[in-house]
Amino acid sequence: MMNLQEFAEKLLENVTKQVASDVEVKLCTVLKPNDVKSLGLLMRKAGQQTGIRFCVEKLYERYLNNHCEDGLSGIVHQLVAALGENEKIAEDLVEQITMDIFDFERVKNRIYLKLINTERSKYLLKTTPHIPYLDLSAVFYLYNPAGSILIHNKLVRIWNTTPHELYEIALDNMVKQQPAKFFSVQEYLEEHGTLTLEKMNQAEEVDTSLYTLTNALEWNGASALLYPDVLETYANQYDCDWLIIPSSVHEVLLRPYCSEAEIENARSAISDVNASLLSPDEVLSDHPYLYRRDKKELICM
Repeated sequence: MMNLQEFAEKLLENVTKQVASDVEVKLCTVLKPNDVKSLGLLMRKAGQQTGIRFCVEKLYERYLNNHCEDGLSGIVHQLVAALGENEKIAEDLVEQITMDIFDFERVKNRIYLKLINTERSKYLLKTTPHIPYLDLSAVFYLYNPAGSILIHNKLVRIWNTTPHELYEIALDNMVKQQPAKFFSVQEYLEEHGTLTLEKMNQAEEVDTSLYTLTNALEWNGASALLYPDVLETYANQYDCDWLIIPSSVHEVLLRPYCSEAEIENARSAISDVNASLLSPDEVLSDHPYLYRRDKKELICM
């Protein structure tokens, strides 16, 4: 059985043989949140700066789990087919980015933000503009459904802007384009058919006081914590302080806060979820937060 590096090299060799001569195929390493290094297979038209990137680690996992009947050759076939299906989208994106990326006025309505863990992402933050928020940091992306681009310091210098200006623009964009989404976890499970009547009657399995806060995309939705007055609004609506569980970079869970005894239970649950359910780059924090309604502030617990 091939190891990851051997798989990546074989993947590169076989995909290169299958694509057109004007398509460049190469392996690349990207630094992601929590300083996670991700190995990617990049395919792009010759001379272009962007293209389609596939996560080699995920492809390798599929290979190990035999999700493709033909093994490596089946994965190669799927990647080449995906390139053909996404080629028009990729070309449109490349053209748009090539035309716009250095023109701040043309791209600023596509600047979004994402909350990540500051301590875990210290190397990434050396090269990216960011704004601290408690023990977290807001970083910035150029958003596009076909693929988002992390904004680095070099681009900020070209734009002649600042992290604080990016923050104001990104937050305004997300509030308007991706408004906050708040819902009961129990109601969500009921609506999607994953919560049965039997489970509803088992209190240890269903926490009826648990809510989710995210954005309309449900992508990088933990950033909804930064939306103006969002925590105050729901604290007043439900007449409570909120214990906030950072379940991932994509959403946070909220529960009405009653006593300090909940904090250690929440910390234990966060640790379990981070270790067993999330990709390393999706982990937001290892401890809960508390929103105090009387002080209108969020604090680390």
